Amino acid sequence: MPSQPAPVRRAVHVLLNDVVLAGFQLSLDLPEYESEARSIIREATASIESLCERLDAVDAHQIEGQPLPAEQKQELRAISQAAQDQSLVLLGQLQALRALRVPE
Repeated sequence: MPSQPAPVRRAVHVLLNDVVLAGFQLSLDLPEYESEARSIIREATASIESLCERLDAVDAHQIEGQPLPAEQKQELRAISQAAQDQSLVLLGQLQALRALRVPE
């Protein structure tokens, strides 16, 4: 259960940057799906930005040395879950594109 914004921010970046890297790799491996991969990369990048904005709002309410209020902890859980869900959806889309590849 996340209780501080910093670890959640790292998780958001790790989860969604994995999508970005997988998207770049797909565009290199299967150039015929480059536009689809770029779209997924843009979506992952936009998700990182929006989730980090939400984290900034939580950070703004944090008082040094004080534990976060329950509402902010709930928001951290929601952000963490959103990052996981979005990562799985986007990686699934990339995997579906790979499955379309015609064997040589």
